[in-house]
Amino acid sequence: MNAHVALRAAERLETVYRERAAQLAIQRALPETAATIEALVFTLGTERYAMELQDLVEVLPFKGCTPVPWAPEELTGVINVRGEILPVLDLSRVLTLPKVEHRTGGWLLLLRRREREVGFWVDQVEKIRRLRLDELAGPVQNGAHATAGYLKAITADTVMLLSAERLLSHALLKENS
Repeated sequence: MNAHVALRAAERLETVYRERAAQLAIQRALPETAATIEALVFTLGTERYAMELQDLVEVLPFKGCTPVPWAPEELTGVINVRGEILPVLDLSRVLTLPKVEHRTGGWLLLLRRREREVGFWVDQVEKIRRLRLDELAGPVQNGAHATAGYLKAITADTVMLLSAERLLSHALLKENS
């Protein structure tokens, strides 16, 4: 009788596995009902932002850079990445967020402008997140804050999706193109 019970348990287990495999196959075959984008979520101070993965070239730990004398405060300095000298902009200064004294560490988000890469310094990298386009709200364009000009959208939990195109069209980068 134990052999009979074991055989039935094995048959039930095989049936469950087949049902799960069929469900997974159906899920993979069905197109997503809502368009999505993948974005890297990061922080600047207490605010959470995101950048579409398609706009990122690379993400590196920020260990400092070489200051440029008499540079605007948005330009933190330059850094050598694989033999290429790249400008590093402090994204919090570009977005005119409150200045944090003695800020160190963080991450460097590399974006490409034409044939040239540009680094944007951020505080923390949180995660990669899939954002449903139908759940994104357009930014409020009241012009009261400089950040508004760089926003593409905002999530329900207030992650602000930034426009790489607008960031890369920053006046400081135009001068150095």
